[in-house]
Amino acid sequence: MPVPTLPDELIALVLTRDLRYLIPAARLSWRWRRIAEHQREALRLLRYERCTRGDDFLGRLQHPNALALPRLSLVGGSKALLVSEEGGGKVPGHLRATGRGAHANGCLARIRQSHVLPNPRGATGVAGMALAGDWLFVSDSGSDSLHRLDADSIFTQDVVVSPPIGSGYGNDPGCLVAPGDLCVSNGQLFVAEAFGISVFDVGTMVFNHRWGTQESSLGREGADSRLLRGGTGPGQFKGVGGLAEHGSELFVADMGNHRIQVFEGSTGTFRRMFGKKGSRPGELNKPNGLAIARGRLVVSEFTGKRIQVVTREEGAPLQLITRLSINVGLSEWTQNARPGAFCVDEEAQPGALGGRLYVTASGPAAPLHTFQIIVR
Repeated sequence: MPVPTLPDELIALVLTRDLRYLIPAARLSWRWRRIAEHQREALRLLRYERCTRGDDFLGRLQHPNALALPRLSLVGGSKALLVSEEGGGKVPGHLRATGRGAHANGCLARIRQSHVLPNPRGATGVAGMALAGDWLFVSDSGSDSLHRLDADSIFTQDVVVSPPIGSGYGNDPGCLVAPGDLCVSNGQLFVAEAFGISVFDVGTMVFNHRWGTQESSLGREGADSRLLRGGTGPGQFKGVGGLAEHGSELFVADMGNHRIQVFEGSTGTFRRMFGKKGSRPGELNKPNGLAIARGRLVVSEFTGKRIQVVTREEGAPLQLITRLSINVGLSEWTQNARPGAFCVDEEAQPGALGGRLYVTASGPAAPLHTFQIIVR
């Protein structure tokens, strides 16, 4: 972990080689810069491996927003990475399957979301996915509901889809407000909503409880529904982003408050929070994606347009990734893309003994990026 008493310029240099930090650090002595080099290598968790270009996919991949690792195998026996694609206007959203790691080089299967998630409103929008055994849970922000699919039959004619879970828009028990990221832990399904988190039982899909949501006394004229609003206190949110679990704890990206909150997963009891708005190491600018890799917390920032690796206990910065690189022909260029959802595969693989981390990005040229997880 970076020593707090070191100069700010050196702490930044420990975490990244970005040009914006190299220039002020050049004023430091050679000895201090060598210390920074050794510290950075000791702390680094992720090594950039490759990108998957949008036009590598059948019909071009656009706006991916959720990832999952089902157990189904593709042609040749390679394991699949499931990618959901946000649709819009006349462009339909798809569920696509690609290979993992070195095989993540194109679309091997795809199906329209509307074929497996019928929505009478006509705008199905997968916003989050989570696996529990043979079931794939999908949040549909377009209909304010959840669906449970048989993960092994997604790309077959006999795909099994449960009736929609959730009672539509609202703050009543079982109702949902723009459901987003999903997380499964200890037999519970956690659903990120606009200003709170709903919890369902994985086996029965019965609503258990919700925390974080506040109610306003105002309502829409002529309607019984209540307007919802967020808060700034512990356990309150202003836009819930990604979810991640580790042991008994649930980590929540509180986007509007620019912080990470940690709860006891089984009860929803608030434990701690860290982070504040800013661009320095350890500060956050609308965190939206979370993942746990080798016991460390990985955070993507929507407005900050970077990825940070921090400690789970207090959010101390360990690594900064400020650009996503992609290869075009023989040249390399960087894009100012917004990193989004994560998916971690910690299974040891050839060339990546610590596994791999996948991340979506908003840039149309390279919407999917792969990192190797380093083992110390």
